[in-house]
Amino acid sequence: MTRARRQNSVRLLTSLAGALALIVVVVMAVIWWDERPLREAEQLMTAGEHVQALSVVNEFLREHPDHGQAGTTRGRIYVGLGRWSDSVTEFQRHGAVTAQDLHALAVSLLHLEQWSQALPVLEHVVTLNPSDADTLHELAGCQAKLGKFQPALQTATRFAGLDGCEVRGLLLIGTIQREAGNEAKALEAWQRLVDLRPDASNLQISAHEFLREYGSVLLHNGQPESAIDVLRQSLKLNPDSDAETWLGDALLRTGQAEVATQAWQRAVDLHPGNHRPREALARQALQKRDSTQALKWLTPLTGRDHMHASTAYLLHRAASQAGDSVQATEWRQRYNELTAVERRDAAIQHLLIESPESWWAQVIRAWRMADDGNWGEAASLVAPLTREGRQPDPFLQDLVLAIRERGTLPSLDRLPIQQF
Repeated sequence: MTRARRQNSVRLLTSLAGALALIVVVVMAVIWWDERPLREAEQLMTAGEHVQALSVVNEFLREHPDHGQAGTTRGRIYVGLGRWSDSVTEFQRHGAVTAQDLHALAVSLLHLEQWSQALPVLEHVVTLNPSDADTLHELAGCQAKLGKFQPALQTATRFAGLDGCEVRGLLLIGTIQREAGNEAKALEAWQRLVDLRPDASNLQISAHEFLREYGSVLLHNGQPESAIDVLRQSLKLNPDSDAETWLGDALLRTGQAEVATQAWQRAVDLHPGNHRPREALARQALQKRDSTQALKWLTPLTGRDHMHASTAYLLHRAASQAGDSVQATEWRQRYNELTAVERRDAAIQHLLIESPESWWAQVIRAWRMADDGNWGEAASLVAPLTREGRQPDPFLQDLVLAIRERGTLPSLDRLPIQQF
């Protein structure tokens, strides 16, 4: 090839490259111009104007119905509007690739209580943004909901180690420890929290709620004097039946029976259906041989769908003290029945705490989700259990059928409690 021909070829290639570059720039400019509504929608979302943002994106999608970015933008707008199901549908259609989209999808799944579906999404978001406080907090809560207490505590500890998150992290750690049955560990975390923030302000829950729960943990860990101070601090902020009940219990333990009676009476006034203060007042009446007064406190509890064994036992005592042998016998029989149910439930709870990821724990968790009406999560939980290749279990088979048809759940009495 002659030198002139080589020069002509170079000029031609240069011209072609320049033309292609110009085409790319023009195309990018056109796309950038066309997508102005999406940038406007992003600005409106940042300003909290989600209704206006949705209107802008909807108009854009009428002209570009298959535009993926517009679809995911609408998915995030739905999160801002609290339209969780619509958000999930949008992400299922258009996908969720960025950390922002994935987090929005996870938030929607959490609000829908689809814990098992939210978990892998949150785990992936954490790998993308290891120091994102909101995601770590949500992941810890999701793990705890699924009974994964140790991973939840590890995640909560990571969250507490972030700048500005120690106090909220200690609240979270204590809450998870309490759910896992470790009240002493919960107390340890919450005592550190109170050392850092004595007024319990700016937590995820109100100060009075935290102080109420903190007071109950102090009481159950053998510190009634400290519990009295904390519960009274809670009650100054907000009247609460449970706080008054625990205050009465703490006062009784410190020898202040008359003041305890007043606290329990206030608890009943605040919440007439609260069985604990009614039972406490009935026990006091029975100690004074006043069966009539005891029955006055207990009778409003007899018409409830769910009765506690302790209530039935006190009704048995009151009837016996009143000389009503027929009623005493009936309440004794009811007490025995309720005690059997509560022992069963205690065995189940022990399993969920001690072996949270065991096969039967997963079955029970699915049953509970279905019992709460969370059929979608129940279905997600039983799906892997039916694929494990183990001997088919009649209880699980009936549970799967009930979940599929949203029908009557199999009785927990059928569970092999002795195997737990």
